[in-house]
Amino acid sequence: MQIPFAAAIAAVFLATGARAATAISDPATFVRGVYASFQKDPDNYTEPDDVYTPRLAALFAADRADGEKGGGVGRLDWDAWVNGQAVNLKDVTVSARKDEFRSDRVIVTATMTNFGKPARVYFYFERMNGRWLIDDIRWPGPDGWTLSLVLKYGSDFLPNPDKRYPY
Repeated sequence: MQIPFAAAIAAVFLATGARAATAISDPATFVRGVYASFQKDPDNYTEPDDVYTPRLAALFAADRADGEKGGGVGRLDWDAWVNGQAVNLKDVTVSARKDEFRSDRVIVTATMTNFGKPARVYFYFERMNGRWLIDDIRWPGPDGWTLSLVLKYGSDFLPNPDKRYPY
């Protein structure tokens, strides 16, 4: 008995646990869907991890390796999508704008409340090899941070709450 080639490939993927890459046809719709999933199942949802540019994916990998060497977690010990470890999202709105000069870049803005606290986050998408991927995440404000910097340098660089030092 011969098995069709496509069926054989599908069986290999199922047997190895491999899954197709997350497809993002529209960055704003994707971000909206991730937050809807967080709202639906806040205690168990984990966003896809195959949606980052090679640059950001390498920083995640280096952070995990550093954390393993140190016997714990890496520099990022919270969820970058919600700026925390717990989630109670409400009033999520998502919008997008194209880069002023480049059609292969989109900035998605999400606003929400998490445990009643208003928040805004920016997702910087790039289209690479036909796929939209996240190149960075930025939470603005006095306690704001940029994902790539946290992954590379840790949270010690974050603004100092000691107001005597303005830098």
